[in-house]
Amino acid sequence: MGAKLVQLPPPRARAGRGLGETIQRRGSTREFGHASLTAEELATALWAAARPFDADVPSGLVDLYLIVNAVEGVPSGAYFYWADAHALETLATGEFRNRSAYLCLEQPLGGDAAATIYWLRPTPRDSAPRGSRSTTLTSSSSSRRTPRAKTRSS
Repeated sequence: MGAKLVQLPPPRARAGRGLGETIQRRGSTREFGHASLTAEELATALWAAARPFDADVPSGLVDLYLIVNAVEGVPSGAYFYWADAHALETLATGEFRNRSAYLCLEQPLGGDAAATIYWLRPTPRDSAPRGSRSTTLTSSSSSRRTPRAKTRSS
């Protein structure tokens, strides 16, 4: 990991409410304000999303990437989450609200949110199909992990 890391604060030891109350109060929205999150709130969400749990499937099936739009103490940009280090690897800094909305099926909520987390399957560098009419879009910003999107023309 030679890239710049943003160290996150420790996650909260305890959530604000219990599971039962959370389920009863749950709801969904299609609109978000542009209010900021604290770094602790983001750190807790990432820790909960990436922590191991007992299951009959192997861990490590997805990687967490995120676009930060408004998190106190974390510059706006694109990041990879290193669960073991509880840190963000900076892929690119800058304003990505429009790209985040586009990646969320062109829904504004992806750009309005303070941070948007993307669960992506790790893709080996040599997995691009050979001899087919495929295009692999590769971002070379990350030294270890490279997000890929594949399109195939018929």
